[in-house]
Amino acid sequence: MKLQEIYAKDINRNIQGVIKVDDDRDKSIKQELEEYVVTGEIEKHFNEFFDAYTTSIGVGSRTEKMGVWISGFFGSGKSHFLKILAYLLENREIGGKNAIDYFNNKITDKMLVGNITRSGKTPSDVILFNIDAKSSLESTTQKDRILKVFEKVFNDKLGYSQVNYVADIEQYIEEKGKLDEFKAEFEEGWENVRDNFDFEEDRIAEVYAKVMNASVEDAKRLFSSRRDHHEISAESFAERIQKYIESKGNDHHVIFLVDEVGQYIGDNGELLLSLQSVVEELGVRTGGKAWVVCTSQEAIDDVMHNVKRNDFSKILGRFDTKIKLASTDIEEVIKMRLLEKTDEASETLKQLYRDNDVDIRNAFSFSAGTQTQSIYTNADNFAATYPYVPYQFSLVQNTYGYIREKGFAGAHLSSGARSLLSAVQETAKTYQEDEVGRLIPFSAFYETIKTAVDSSVTRIFERAEEIVRSGNLENFDIAILKTLFMLRGAKEIPSTVENLATLEITQIGQDRLELEKNIRDSLKRLEDQTYVQKTNETYTFLTDEEQEVNKAIQKITVDQNKVNDQIGDILRIFGSKYTYSSGRIFSVDLYIDDHKLNAGVGDLTLVFTLDNESAITRSTINTDRAYVVIELSPDMRDDVRRAIQIDEYMRMNAGVSKTVELDNILAARTKESSNIKQKIDAEIKTLIETSPVYIGGTKMEISARDVKLRIEDILKMLTEIIYTKIHYIETKKTVADARQLLNNPKDELAIKVNQKASDEVIEELTEQAHNHMPSVSLSSLISKFKKRPWGFDEDDIVYLIASLLKDERISVQKSSNTLDNSEAAIALGLSREYDRVSVKIREKIDAEYIKSVKAILKEAFGLTVTETGEDAIMAKFRNSVEDCERTISTLLSNYNDGERYPYPGKVKLVTADEILRSLVQIRDNTELFAVANEKRDDIINAVNGIEKVYSFFGNQRPRFDAAKDVIKSYETESMYHTIENTESDEIIKILTMSEPYGDIANLSTLTANLKSKIEAKTEERRKREEERRQREEEERRKREEETRLAGGNAPVVNIPKKKMVRPGDLIKKSYVLKNEDDINQMLEEFRKELLENLKDNDEVEVM
Repeated sequence: MKLQEIYAKDINRNIQGVIKVDDDRDKSIKQELEEYVVTGEIEKHFNEFFDAYTTSIGVGSRTEKMGVWISGFFGSGKSHFLKILAYLLENREIGGKNAIDYFNNKITDKMLVGNITRSGKTPSDVILFNIDAKSSLESTTQKDRILKVFEKVFNDKLGYSQVNYVADIEQYIEEKGKLDEFKAEFEEGWENVRDNFDFEEDRIAEVYAKVMNASVEDAKRLFSSRRDHHEISAESFAERIQKYIESKGNDHHVIFLVDEVGQYIGDNGELLLSLQSVVEELGVRTGGKAWVVCTSQEAIDDVMHNVKRNDFSKILGRFDTKIKLASTDIEEVIKMRLLEKTDEASETLKQLYRDNDVDIRNAFSFSAGTQTQSIYTNADNFAATYPYVPYQFSLVQNTYGYIREKGFAGAHLSSGARSLLSAVQETAKTYQEDEVGRLIPFSAFYETIKTAVDSSVTRIFERAEEIVRSGNLENFDIAILKTLFMLRGAKEIPSTVENLATLEITQIGQDRLELEKNIRDSLKRLEDQTYVQKTNETYTFLTDEEQEVNKAIQKITVDQNKVNDQIGDILRIFGSKYTYSSGRIFSVDLYIDDHKLNAGVGDLTLVFTLDNESAITRSTINTDRAYVVIELSPDMRDDVRRAIQIDEYMRMNAGVSKTVELDNILAARTKESSNIKQKIDAEIKTLIETSPVYIGGTKMEISARDVKLRIEDILKMLTEIIYTKIHYIETKKTVADARQLLNNPKDELAIKVNQKASDEVIEELTEQAHNHMPSVSLSSLISKFKKRPWGFDEDDIVYLIASLLKDERISVQKSSNTLDNSEAAIALGLSREYDRVSVKIREKIDAEYIKSVKAILKEAFGLTVTETGEDAIMAKFRNSVEDCERTISTLLSNYNDGERYPYPGKVKLVTADEILRSLVQIRDNTELFAVANEKRDDIINAVNGIEKVYSFFGNQRPRFDAAKDVIKSYETESMYHTIENTESDEIIKILTMSEPYGDIANLSTLTANLKSKIEAKTEERRKREEERRQREEEERRKREEETRLAGGNAPVVNIPKKKMVRPGDLIKKSYVLKNEDDINQMLEEFRKELLENLKDNDEVEVM
């Protein structure tokens, strides 16, 4: 059975696949009404519209919700739906029947039929138009473009000219009752003349002057005024419609049905606002007697992306009724109008499906990443859709949209001159002579849009067909190229080999594996001719410019180093550091074969190699490296090279002036490179998950499959093979732990941590000592133990030194000075000082030395030793010596050289200070033990010898100072007179004793007695002085009186006012004079005192 025999209706009959809103031929209308398919969805949409529309029917009824927005994708039948609405609203008679009569058996909802009938009986002017076709090229602003179109079609409906200012003139003449008379003057018909108004203006002016009884000049002035000053606004237009409706009466309606508004508006928010203003004014003025019904490919919400937020709700409010046509509608229409089968054919096809059920379902499979596509679900579905596959209907519609969006369509496709209905009929006619079993491949649909495709695309196919004739391409390649062209931009179906095979199945039971092989071969030929480009697993149709770019990219040479760098960019994510479980951070050298990927010299080496045999051989030679095999497939190698070529091409063309189209191509290539790199990244990581790994010629067993965990396991194995003693560090420690250990009391558990590692350090220090290197710098120890076979971390090594020091197994020195624990804690915390810090095996202290130190502590300092460790005993000894030495230094600061009566005990303090200071300066414990043992008796005697000095400064010093002050007063007062006493000699004797400690108690009585005698003599002298001053004063007054009595002739004798002071009165404190500055300071203070005394006296006498 041939395919043409399976259809219930002749597949070759003339059906109008593309509905044009301006086609008003009765024959066409009759076919549209007869063959219009009312699906369940369409019936629902009819209900939505007529439910809204009937609210405006009836005298007194009023609504402002008179805007309707019908949306649907390209080819969804929205223009057809709009035209059917026009027929039903107009209810015109076609073929002897009213429009509604064609739907009596198509619509099941009787209430809907009633609403349609009621609507059709309501008198109305139905104005159906394509806004783009009616839009004039006349000069107009963006703002009033839509309004001018509305005005034009309304004028046309009323019989006026479509040129708005001409229509104004006609309307003016009609208002004067002269229009018929005016028209009659033109024998060829006014309608023919007015289309050339500007050319016929003189003649028209003469006729106007004749009919209107005016001058020709008046006529021309009117014409010029109407032409130059034709103005219209949404308000004035709505007012005009209102007046027209009111003039008609009888609930008259005016309905504007506007096709392709969305396409006309595009991204122009100003046009959308203009449309909103028209609809709003019509709603307010007419109260629902004027309607505006629009179609658009986009829902109204999507059209408004360039509209301000505050205008958004206004526009939505104007179009209260929103109808969205779905893809299922057009699919059902196609099945009913074109693909309906005869009863015999239907049964044959159902049986064909049942016989091949499994093969059919398996044939139509898609690759991962493809959106779910509709395929055959059962025998009935197969019979209804055959020879097409269900997904083809939506895919073809989407393809039309993609091609138009990408700019590959000419004017026909862009204006909707191709519909799915016509595309299906054309392909069905092409294959009508084939036998049942044939399937229509997706590539066949290219022929349905071929005449609408831009010439830049058709030229590509013409050249490809020439290459077919030359033998370098095959006819099958052209079919694949057509499919790739139509899939260009289709997001729902990636153009993989698997998907192309599904789309190109041409026969029930076709060998799919063979088909996929043929497609791969075809794609390779097309790639070689640069018609297509492979990106990852998908293939892309290339335009002429894309082909030129692709050829230039393919010519770029790529060497292995660049390939290694590209792969290295992926492998570098594994980083240059690896942290072992002990906490040691190892630097890692990364290689691809011999190509190093990172800088520096690492502790570990990880080599990624592209060859398995090479990995085995090289790992046997380089046993300290891990070799990971990543064998790239040919496709992966091609992908890597392609990404490099694109990047190099982009670099070479950076800054070069380009066209917009070339910019887009280069942006696509950049994205392609990025996608390739992502794919390579994923593929290489997948390879590593199962890759063979060799160390020392042995293939390692690694269970981890996660790529990062696997790399970590490899590095762990390599670390343990190279650093065989790294496990000696069982507990991770830090420098902070080391310092805490040294600053805290001894903790046996803390000291014994990582004991095996500590023993290694002792063994190293012992060996160095045997080699005549008694001490080793800390930096060299760190450097050594970081290397194989240990691999210890720096912090671990520092902690080992601290624990050994705490355990008194080693000593630590800095700049040749032995450090105690607290000092070592500081030094170990400063890594920059490690070169100056040295470590050596500690010598065992002689028991006799320890005994001597204990004796000194007990006999000299009165301390009982309970500590057992050498360092603890020595620390106690050091603290005691240092405390005592500090006390002595403080006491010595009380002594002044040259003092007449110095404090006693200085010699003993100096002796003890010298001994103790010499001990303090010894930093090495071993040496200090030895010196303390040697000077045991000297230390004890010296410390014990200053006990009386301590006591003196503790409680005897005040008496001693008081005695010194009294002797000073005595010596001062003795300058004036003799003070009879015996005490002064006794006091001076005690003050000058070397050890006066036993006699100091006598000073209190002696000092008191002497002080009393001094004060008595002082008072006696004061009285004599006072008497002398009184006598002098009396003599002065007597002389003044004698002068006065002599009448002023007696010579005046000025007796100066005089004050007598003792040197002791000028000295307010004791002075210790050591140098010239001290003398000058004392004399300056004397000068100030003398000046102060001269203020109230004529002269001062120092006695």
